[in-house]
Amino acid sequence: MRASLSAIVACLVVLALLSNAPARAEPALTISVMEDGGVRAAGEVPRAFPLDELRQRVPEIDLSSARYADLAANAEPWKHALDALTVILPRLEHGEARLAPRR
Repeated sequence: MRASLSAIVACLVVLALLSNAPARAEPALTISVMEDGGVRAAGEVPRAFPLDELRQRVPEIDLSSARYADLAANAEPWKHALDALTVILPRLEHGEARLAPRR
């Protein structure tokens, strides 16, 4: 139960950080923490999202299903999202966090 609550809180924190994103539709990235401890990212991120830095901070992450969308975006909200994500991930036993900027 605590891990599920943590996942909900994590999503709310990330969405709050990204609340100043542009109104147009942005790509989304879903980070899944499996019960066996594996971590996988799937989806699209704008070129401003630092996937290489995510790989450095979370070495066990599988980024094979993550790709860059052909969209530009303000890098600062995505940097904050990465900071929040790397704080939250070690606390999750399993679950998902979705990075999707919205107004």
